[in-house]
Amino acid sequence: MKHQDCLDAIGTCKSCGSKVLEYLCNQSLFKFRPESFNWDYWVSCSNILCENHYGNGYFQELPDWVERMTDLPEDIQKELARLKRYDEEISKEMPLDFKDWWENSPEEYPLVARLVLEGRRKELEWCYEVIDKQTLEIKELKEYGDRLEGLAWETITNIDS
Repeated sequence: MKHQDCLDAIGTCKSCGSKVLEYLCNQSLFKFRPESFNWDYWVSCSNILCENHYGNGYFQELPDWVERMTDLPEDIQKELARLKRYDEEISKEMPLDFKDWWENSPEEYPLVARLVLEGRRKELEWCYEVIDKQTLEIKELKEYGDRLEGLAWETITNIDS
């Protein structure tokens, strides 16, 4: 499922402990979960390896495998809120056509974010190398220009004498 269709993390999976994400059953979700047509909401474990990753539809009562965030201790609720802020802030910087981010599980976000940052760092290093090379070329051209100017003045001086 595409991450932008996700409403929020509403709890944790009792099977694996990962975040459980809630989706509104709409047209874009029907493409991935055709049976969601019969439900108001869809919940899915964010862990792609979990038995509950495919998810379930529901109206008002959550499936048994979901532990609501309100049932969790306060420190865990704070940590989940921090993780949500992390996901939201990093997601703001990811282009909408960046499929490695939007079509992967949020469980993979740290790896994808690290790889993006490594790529940006390599691009920046390459830019510095290009700038250094061009700066050296400019310096060499300036020195060459100074030598030509000196030769020109020397030639003019020799002609005058």
